[in-house]
Order: sequence, then C-alpha cells, then structure tokens
Amino acid sequence: MNDTPTLPDEPPAEHLTLKWGVPKAWRLRKPALEKLREYAALGWSGGAMTQPNTPEHKRVLCELIDVLSCPTVKNDWTNEDMTKEQAKAYVLSYGKTGAM
Repeated sequence: MNDTPTLPDEPPAEHLTLKWGVPKAWRLRKPALEKLREYAALGWSGGAMTQPNTPEHKRVLCELIDVLSCPTVKNDWTNEDMTKEQAKAYVLSYGKTGAM
C-alpha cells in the first residue's frame, strides 16, 4: 500500500462568481490571479455589497474575465452561468438603474 499523496495531473479548473457586479468567489491561476491582485490594489472592502465599483475596478475586472480559462462566469443572484461577454456587460452595467 502506497501512502504517498499524489497530485492531480491537471490543476483545478478556474471559476469566477460575481455578485453586486464584483467578485464574490473564485479559483484562479495566472494570469487571472494577477488581474485579481491588480483589482484588489485599487481598493478592496472585503465584502461584495460594500466593494467600491469605480470605472477602473470595472476595467480590470473585465480584463480578468477576458483571461479566464473557463468559458463562463457564475451570477450569484441567479445561479446561472454567463458567457464572458454577458459577464462583462453585467459588470459594466451594475449600479445603473434597472441593472442586476
């Protein structure tokens, strides 16, 4: 019996969940992780509802979405998968009247 732990051949898949137009949950690798660090450096509240959502935050978050290896992003409100284009539209429109 071999008790030596083994590593999976492939790292876990990336994922990103958005709520309030900002990141809520994620599993990221480079380069998406680097974009999340850039996003955080702009100011991070630690809670999605109170997170600043400046145009610069939105720009970097859209860049993060572009470099994800996964094809979709989860919307925490609806629990539905959004395409990358839908996710970027959600980020850019969040906070405008009638957007969610």
